[in-house]
Amino acid sequence: MEGVYDKYGGESFWDMIINQFYDRNINDNELKGFFEGKNVDKIKAMNRHLLSVALRCSNDHFPVSVKRVHRGFGIAAGNFDRFVSNLQTVLNANKISEEDCEYIVLVVESFREDVVV
Repeated sequence: MEGVYDKYGGESFWDMIINQFYDRNINDNELKGFFEGKNVDKIKAMNRHLLSVALRCSNDHFPVSVKRVHRGFGIAAGNFDRFVSNLQTVLNANKISEEDCEYIVLVVESFREDVVV
């Protein structure tokens, strides 16, 4: 079974998605404060890896605790909702099918309890 990651072209496509997504987040008045003073390239790299594992139907594991990485940021449910909304906007703009978009959002939502305080 082909995973969503490979279905859309693999690494180069998802690199573009991640770049557009984080450009959107760091320019979003509600979210940009979470990225100030942070190494956004490192954040992008971690999320590229997370996406590649989650969307490839892979048995690989993500080597970093999502909960630990987000501890102390004070991310509220509304912030997470905005993050997901920005992701949906980027996915839709890049012609991800509705079914695949729903799946990707489901994957991201699975981290909600680890991210939101």
